[in-house]
Amino acid sequence: MKTLRILLIAVALVSLVIVIPTLAGEAKPPFPIPRLKTGVMGGVKIPSDQELAAMNSGQYILHARGGKLTKVPVEKSRLPHGGLNLVMASNGTFYFRSDDAMVKSTDGGRTWTSYPHDRKFKDGQLQILKNGTFIGVYIPTVKGEKYWTKPADVWASSDEGRNWRKIAQIDRPTKFDGREYEWWYPTYDLYRLPDDTLLWGVNLRNTVNTSDVLP
Repeated sequence: MKTLRILLIAVALVSLVIVIPTLAGEAKPPFPIPRLKTGVMGGVKIPSDQELAAMNSGQYILHARGGKLTKVPVEKSRLPHGGLNLVMASNGTFYFRSDDAMVKSTDGGRTWTSYPHDRKFKDGQLQILKNGTFIGVYIPTVKGEKYWTKPADVWASSDEGRNWRKIAQIDRPTKFDGREYEWWYPTYDLYRLPDDTLLWGVNLRNTVNTSDVLP
């Protein structure tokens, strides 16, 4: 039985700016500044409000590449309302999890089909292993209990997210880098490495306001 590995990336709420001086006395950032600007992706300017409105109501999407903006025909489908969890399996299939249903696309998002799930995995981050197993991680919230102090539940599904079973728990880290923390909460996605190791980033907080409970 293959062991599932989930590594936590703990991020304390402390910002640190590092500047590395050069021989000439100038300061440069410790990372390269990207040349690609999101405002001109594909070498074109951001489409106008009228162009975007026409795209939303039409059966096409706008594709920018090489300085040209072209219309790509698609069949649009209305996705169920609810929280967004969009992931891609190793075979290229896209899956979208909402509160009410699982939705998938096998043609790059052009068409979608939906099916219900058992709602046991209620919220949180989702990933898909190479063998097709769905893994979900979330910190359950319980009415009347302290906020974000509980362990995280790890869920698995072997039928494309239709039915879920809890397979493990992740204890809340109380110490990190020699410091104690009272809260934790997820603000990052669940990432899968090539060897199926899962990385889950969480925030740790140390605050005097520790009496908050869910209403």
